[in-house]
Amino acid sequence: MQSKQSGASVISLLITLVVFSYGIYVGLQYFPQFIESGTVNSILDNIEKNHRTTPFRDSSEIMRAIKRQLDINLMNNMEDKFYVTRKGDGYLIKVNYKRELDLYYKRKMVNYEKKLILK
Repeated sequence: MQSKQSGASVISLLITLVVFSYGIYVGLQYFPQFIESGTVNSILDNIEKNHRTTPFRDSSEIMRAIKRQLDINLMNNMEDKFYVTRKGDGYLIKVNYKRELDLYYKRKMVNYEKKLILK
């Protein structure tokens, strides 16, 4: 008879499996939100680059450029989340949206807010 156990016990294996599965469960929900946030950052970067080369004349022109970028990225549902306002001699572009993250024991609202000032 062996006096010491070799390998993992069934309980420790189940606990490890549950923790790993929970990580995958949350990760599969968070990953699309991470991609979406990165795409919004990319859209704002493109708007800023375009403004540096050819400055926008008014806020409606900026909104058209944003809509074009959203269309390219198949994110037309985000159109109403972008706000453009005149701020002094420039423009303030603000993006604000919420996404839900289900943590199994509760649902958590994640707020994404980004700002860009064009001068």
